[in-house]
Amino acid sequence: MRATFDTLASETVAPQSFEGITVEFHILGALEVRHEGSEVPIRGAHQRKALAILLLDAGRTVSVQRLIEALWEGEPPATARRQVRNIVAALRRSLAEDDPIERSGDGYRLTTEATDWHDFRAEVAKAEAAGADAVAHRLLHQALQRWRGPVLAGLDCALIGPALVRMEEQRLAACEDYYETAIALGLHQEILGEVGALAAEHPYRRRLAGQLMLAFYRSGNSARALQAYNDLGARLGEELGIEPDRQLRDLYVAILREDPSLDLKKATPPPEEVEPLTAASLTAPTETGNDEPPRPARPHRARRLALTIAVLLIAWATASDGTGRLEPMEKPSEPTAIDWIRDPGNSDLSYPTLEGEASIKLFGASALILDQGSLRLESQNVEIWAKRLDFQSIPDAALAGETIILSFNDPGDRSPSTGTVMGIDLNTGVELWRAENQWLMGIVDNTVITVGCKDSGEAATCTMTSVRPTKRSVRWQVELDFQVLPAKPSDRYDNPWRQNLPTDYLLVRADFGTAGDARPRLVAFDIGSGAVLSDFDYTDVEDYQVNGDYLMVRKQTTVIADDRCEATIETYRLDTGVRQWSQAVTTPKNIEQCRPFPSLQGSGYHYPATIGQTAALLWIPSGEIRWSAPEPSSALLVHGDLVVTGDERSGGIDIWSMETHEKLWSAHDGEQMWAHGSTLWVMDESAIDADCGGLISYDFHSGDSICLSGSLEFIDDYAVVIRYNGRLQIWPIDLWAEF
Repeated sequence: MRATFDTLASETVAPQSFEGITVEFHILGALEVRHEGSEVPIRGAHQRKALAILLLDAGRTVSVQRLIEALWEGEPPATARRQVRNIVAALRRSLAEDDPIERSGDGYRLTTEATDWHDFRAEVAKAEAAGADAVAHRLLHQALQRWRGPVLAGLDCALIGPALVRMEEQRLAACEDYYETAIALGLHQEILGEVGALAAEHPYRRRLAGQLMLAFYRSGNSARALQAYNDLGARLGEELGIEPDRQLRDLYVAILREDPSLDLKKATPPPEEVEPLTAASLTAPTETGNDEPPRPARPHRARRLALTIAVLLIAWATASDGTGRLEPMEKPSEPTAIDWIRDPGNSDLSYPTLEGEASIKLFGASALILDQGSLRLESQNVEIWAKRLDFQSIPDAALAGETIILSFNDPGDRSPSTGTVMGIDLNTGVELWRAENQWLMGIVDNTVITVGCKDSGEAATCTMTSVRPTKRSVRWQVELDFQVLPAKPSDRYDNPWRQNLPTDYLLVRADFGTAGDARPRLVAFDIGSGAVLSDFDYTDVEDYQVNGDYLMVRKQTTVIADDRCEATIETYRLDTGVRQWSQAVTTPKNIEQCRPFPSLQGSGYHYPATIGQTAALLWIPSGEIRWSAPEPSSALLVHGDLVVTGDERSGGIDIWSMETHEKLWSAHDGEQMWAHGSTLWVMDESAIDADCGGLISYDFHSGDSICLSGSLEFIDDYAVVIRYNGRLQIWPIDLWAEF
């Protein structure tokens, strides 16, 4: 079945319920686990921390290394990996038959949505879709009542800090939406004290300041409304060197003129059954006892495409004062066009238009915007801050917790003695630090790794440094006796913003020896200490990838027949450098070129490889064949217990069950494919027409599909970004999980 936007929006599907779920997790306050209404004790700080990390990343794999970092924070014991497995095993025993934790690759994944955080977001989403202020007001009140205190109150773990900040941002945005509906319903006097208290705690939230001004004005206190504006302007000027934005200035002028547009419009009478929110849900949460407001019935999950990310990166504007420092922008950029797709027929959230080569990164209802000269943060369509940069090229960029990392110059572009890395506070846009003669190597668990080199005659000497940006402290620093080279190029559709390094190891391309006798190597560093673990010959290497404790490399591709190409796969132990096995693999060839080999990123230690003319799965630790297709085919992808193979005879793809060898469904082949959760994405340029841009989303279980209009900008672990009619559309990466 192929569904277009219109048919998908018009279909009616029964909502899915949560029947059968008897374990619920509460994180909006102290961590609680409840089974059929009774509390399940989770004993020990390590078990509680491990469960917290899994809950915050529910639905995604959490590596063993990340759990080690969370449990021991930089000083793990030698037996840390074994202890993590024991801790998770004990946690799973506590959850008994309702255990939602499963092994996933080199880590674990929690597979439940039965959390108060999920319920909160669902109710907020329903409020956003509500047509009436009274309905939205009631839903937002219900959602905010779920907050019993600070998220995971009493749990001391540095790694969860960034997630808590993002969750708190969504709570504050929901509070602002709640006040918006209250003011529209004529409840301005009832919420005036609450708005004032929250505005005092968060003085830079301009939407909140505007709501406070309007609440004062409608309560007959114009003087207090104008004073609130003057207080905000003085604070912004003294502390940040900026002025209130245009919306607040216009509101200030309207209050001075007593503009009739500010008067309360006739509306539906306010809902009498909604009681004022508790202080815990409107001001910064404080830890409470075990008392909890009655929990409303869990909402059924409607058929909608809801995005669950938290800050988005968009566009910049050129400006420079020549000082090399960030400066306030004179005026905000014009509104743009980004749609967060909640429902195929209802694109109700827009952002500014991206132009040129601007970058974008996604993680929520906020937006960071970057291109050739300016940086801006928006949240809920409200500009939080805007800054100028004096660099004329788009920098390499990443996010480490609450710090934006910008790196100007790549070692492959200019002299290794040039380059700048800087850290910018996500909340305020203030520059925290900068390092000259450095460039960015990567981010691991909010730790920034940079390399800097100095020319010294014939050779350059380099230093690699690991920095904790929030503490502004050096974790480790090592001298390198080789020349560092640029990282391998990214895929055409990769997110231009760097992703966090996924493993315990940092891999660095390097040249050993002199310029006339350079020996290309790949060096593995331990993330925790910076120590060199091993190095590998990089001669003729075309691609490499880490799978757990193993490094896989693919070496020189050659044409062996009119319709087939061959390469060699080698696997090494990362910690020792010892080669485990080597295997010749093939791929089909068309008239012009060889088909790209499958990504070296395996799944559960399985790697898809074509041996001769048969698709197979190799066991990464040993190289043995664990599965093979019952008919001639080429291996394309493995995802959990599903295998995707190509059929050169029909020009299609087949999806197989690894366990039963059953062919589940077939579809047309494409040039590239990605898998996430229940969704298989295929880029099929032959399908492009007026309604289909070539990117097709398949339900892994049924084979049903949707073709998205527009051209693919990039795809990552969180979202799919499509450019369509001059706008960017943001689709959830696991689209079919939303049905």
